[in-house]
Amino acid sequence: MLNLGLRGQIAATAGLLAAYSLPMIIHGGYEPGNSFAFVVDKAVIGRFRGDVTYTWVWSSLTFGATVMMGALAGRMMRRAANRKAVSCRMACIGVTLIIAGLALSPVEPIVKRIWTSTMTLYSGGWCFLLMALFYWWVDCRGCSRGLNWLKIYGMNPITAYIIGEVIDFRSVVASVSYGLEPLLGAYYPVWLTFGNCLILFLILRMMYRRGVFLKV
Repeated sequence: MLNLGLRGQIAATAGLLAAYSLPMIIHGGYEPGNSFAFVVDKAVIGRFRGDVTYTWVWSSLTFGATVMMGALAGRMMRRAANRKAVSCRMACIGVTLIIAGLALSPVEPIVKRIWTSTMTLYSGGWCFLLMALFYWWVDCRGCSRGLNWLKIYGMNPITAYIIGEVIDFRSVVASVSYGLEPLLGAYYPVWLTFGNCLILFLILRMMYRRGVFLKV
């Protein structure tokens, strides 16, 4: 991503997808518990896997391809001479990736928990379409009203992800609002999730205002 030119990045992305798919197809089986990705996870991580139904080690190849797609989209936008043309180009790429993912799904199913190559293509296609839409709306038309709060997440995505995965603020929300459970009934978990997201947002907002941005 940092040291390759455009052609090299495209080749690397295709290479990651091919490297992931070949042993998966040969091994057969795409359920999280009997796939080649699961076998690799079990051999490398062992008992530390716990009872999770998704995979990490082998799926890192397709995770890498997903990151490369984001890098390619960013490259297109940074070097845009004609923003509308770039928006249309990203939309075309998105449609192409979705079609490719669906067309290859009989050979390699679209499975999120092991992040198959077809899942990478299919989800990447939707991401390109959404990026094309927002790029056209915000950068081409200049309609950013009501969207600036998204910068708070966008400037600290790694922080948001890590805190969201490691710390569950629902317990904090429950400790100060447990009396609402009889009133909210089945909607009480929704309230806890909302409170969890609100606390995370306030932490990110404080970091944003103080200019603290964590990068990898």
